[in-house]
Amino acid sequence: MSGSGGNSPSPRPGLPGWAWGLGACACLPIAGVILLGIIAAPALRRIKEANREAGRSNVCLVNVKQIATSMQMYAQDYDDHLPAAANWMDASAAYSETSSGGNKAVFQCPTVQVKQPSGFGYAFNTKYAGKPFSKIAAPAVAQLVYDSSNLARNASDAVTSLPNPARHHGRRFRPGARTFNIMGYVDGHAKAVSGQGGTVSAPGLDTNQ
Repeated sequence: MSGSGGNSPSPRPGLPGWAWGLGACACLPIAGVILLGIIAAPALRRIKEANREAGRSNVCLVNVKQIATSMQMYAQDYDDHLPAAANWMDASAAYSETSSGGNKAVFQCPTVQVKQPSGFGYAFNTKYAGKPFSKIAAPAVAQLVYDSSNLARNASDAVTSLPNPARHHGRRFRPGARTFNIMGYVDGHAKAVSGQGGTVSAPGLDTNQ
């Protein structure tokens, strides 16, 4: 019986102590990667959603331009008059490329569809309802159809339902990133505007550029 080692801890069976320490050190990078993934996951989800919304904004731009163009075509067939406010979607649907056969997708804002699949989300400016198309002054700035907080079919008003804060946002997802609505004009073009209807800088979201 030795008098010097009676109180010392027993060595770990199977591996020397330095090997156990090395194994613990090797686990640290793995744990760090897992922790980083947990921290980064919410940011990655926000980036993915921002990219999806950017795509929806582009679809909305195409929709609004197509609606404005279909209303021009309606006026050509109806003695130069734009449709009545009460049924403007129904009246112009036949002139829309994607609304044939009852397809109403062109009249439904894709951003609205995410939360309210039965909603529409566009409105017609009552100022021009039933008016002679060719006599509208400054058609390039005359607001015709636009994103609307009124989600009913055939929504119309005096541009009072333009969402504010604005409905769409670009690829940036940080707090305070620029938001915008889509506005269509009497001349047939569409572009991004602010919650008050003013022009905003949104590259790629102006069909006249």
